Amino acid sequence: EFHEWCDGVRAAKTKNIKEAAAQIVQLKADIDSAEADAEALANENAELEAAIAKAEAEAASATSIRKKEHTDYMAEHKDLSESVDAIQRAVQVLKARSP
Repeated sequence: EFHEWCDGVRAAKTKNIKEAAAQIVQLKADIDSAEADAEALANENAELEAAIAKAEAEAASATSIRKKEHTDYMAEHKDLSESVDAIQRAVQVLKARSP
């Protein structure tokens, strides 16, 4: 009877060990897969951060160019407005002098 009990316990333990070994293999495979995914995501993240930095630099450059163009436009607009005003005053003076 003790021998039967030992055989039953041994069979159960052997089964448990095989199941645990299979689970260890599966978990190691899951870990390897997760590590590969993490590495791929880290690489993708680095690429996206580089793309963001490039886009931000391009936006800053474009903003700087627009500010300079606006400043140039405003200076030219002021100059042309003053010229138009001077021409209008000259026309009025000439009209006033002509008979």
